[in-house]
Amino acid sequence: MVLKVENRLSITKFKTDIPHIVISITEDKDFPEVYSNDSCKGILRLTFHDLESELEPEMMDKYKVVLFNEDHAKKILNFVFENLDNIKAIICQCDAGISRSAGTAKALDKILNSDAKTEYQFCLIDSKFDSYPYMPNQLVFRTIIREYVKIKSGENSQ
Repeated sequence: MVLKVENRLSITKFKTDIPHIVISITEDKDFPEVYSNDSCKGILRLTFHDLESELEPEMMDKYKVVLFNEDHAKKILNFVFENLDNIKAIICQCDAGISRSAGTAKALDKILNSDAKTEYQFCLIDSKFDSYPYMPNQLVFRTIIREYVKIKSGENSQ
């Protein structure tokens, strides 16, 4: 599976005839316009902040911070696996195209393009999303991997 990372500006210009889906991530509900044609099989829009851990409770409340969580991971995994037979590429987009989208792409790359079976094995496999210009959000990456491992081991259902 081909995985590609885009940012807020580049996704508005992104066009391909390859069957694909888009995972669009923002901190608010102001999603960029995504070019859609017959090759785009779906767009999943998620809203969460680019943090890897909680802030002080008063800061979390004051700024209405939403951390990436298990529900976000399940939505991503369900979306990907519902469309997997009809696509050849997954486009992950966030505001800068560096952290949240790279964390998502890295996790999906490891899930779809490796033979790892445990969370530990997934973390040992190198990924093209580990090098410049990417700085994968580790909360996003670990949470998606953890949910995938749970699903595969039967701890919860998709």
